[in-house]
Amino acid sequence: VVHRQPVREIYVPVQIAGQPFAILYVASEPNSQTQNSETTALQTIAGQIGIGIENAQLIDIDQVSATVHQ
Repeated sequence: VVHRQPVREIYVPVQIAGQPFAILYVASEPNSQTQNSETTALQTIAGQIGIGIENAQLIDIDQVSATVHQ
């Protein structure tokens, strides 16, 4: 028999160019309390993830374009 403890879950959207792309999921012990600063930090992290993915996509597009034009 598997006993699972309940968890506290937070879902934060990751956006690219203002469009939903993914969800950042964080789980913790149910007795821990969410602080506003934690939520703000997770939103900042999700924003940085979106920027990083968008930049990687732009670099990939630039590399493909440079290869085509050679």
